[in-house]
Amino acid sequence: MALQDLTPQLRTRMSRVERVVGMFVFLAALLMLVAFGYYLYQTGTNRGWFINKVPYYCYAADATGIKVGDPVRMLGREVGRIVKVDGCPSDSWFVDNNYNVFIKFEVWEPYFGYIWTDSKVKLLPSDFFGTRTLEVTRGKDGAYVTVVYAVGKFSEAKVIHDKFPKNGDPTNHVLLSKVANGVWLDCEEAPSMATRVDQLVGEFTRQLPLVMTQVVETLSVATTTTSNANLAIQGLQPSIAQLATLSVRLNQEQGAVGRLLLTTNLEQQVSVTLGSMDATLTNTTALIRASEQQLQDLTRRIALTLDNVALVTSNLSSQVNANSLMLGEVSSLVVNADDMVQGLKRHWLLRGAFAGATNPPIQTKVEPRLDLSPR
Repeated sequence: MALQDLTPQLRTRMSRVERVVGMFVFLAALLMLVAFGYYLYQTGTNRGWFINKVPYYCYAADATGIKVGDPVRMLGREVGRIVKVDGCPSDSWFVDNNYNVFIKFEVWEPYFGYIWTDSKVKLLPSDFFGTRTLEVTRGKDGAYVTVVYAVGKFSEAKVIHDKFPKNGDPTNHVLLSKVANGVWLDCEEAPSMATRVDQLVGEFTRQLPLVMTQVVETLSVATTTTSNANLAIQGLQPSIAQLATLSVRLNQEQGAVGRLLLTTNLEQQVSVTLGSMDATLTNTTALIRASEQQLQDLTRRIALTLDNVALVTSNLSSQVNANSLMLGEVSSLVVNADDMVQGLKRHWLLRGAFAGATNPPIQTKVEPRLDLSPR
């Protein structure tokens, strides 16, 4: 049906739908252009399209695992890309130094400021499939920066033409724009994993006959040792059988250890000794019991005596308490008896009965006195 056959209302609605669809297509195309532009920008940033770059090159003996576009690393970071991998001329200088591959790479700003005249390129293996990475070492003190800026203009930047300046003065500078290949750096090449595996396999192959000879000798020694061990085990079979019999006897019989350790005569002597010890222990027990009985009787007697002494003491104390004047009378009696004795001593008839002391009198010896006074 033609558009002219539609009613005005349908025509208005169709026009609105066409405008919406056109706007949607326009926005989709715009988004696609923005995404494509962002992709180009990110790709250019990752590949260094919008920043300054300095070319460097080195010579290697083998190009295994290296291809154009591989990243260049420094201190573990990506600082550039490899731009060219080519073979070297067959000149004598390249042959003598084993330079077979020419590798050119670019380092982005500002990382080329870390590359000095003593920096080196290292080709290191990265996996077991032969891939290698290119890594640039950072310069150290005492070397010179390879790129020299001229008043902040990169277009006028200069590079050291000679790798090792004469007399320590890097005066031989060349504009970077006039250098065809860039700055030359020494290369330290490590063999790939495959090469190392080949070398290891080759070394193992060379050492394999010696190893097999040693293995055969070891097996022969082991065979001889096993034979000697079998003979020794056969010699130990009777002892093992006796041990088994002894083990069965020890498990089944009670007192088997004593019967094995004690002979018949020794067993009789032990029995007699044990009987004597038993009789001695019985007599000792009887004596101890008799001694205990005697000790108990003595204890009872001592207790009875102590009771009697306590009774006497109690009676004496009772009598003293009952006759409170007894001690005074006794004291007077003693004083009167002493007076009587003193009177008898003074009587002329009984004076001889009380003889005096027979000890000689004490004589005091008088020592002569020395007169020390001056005359």
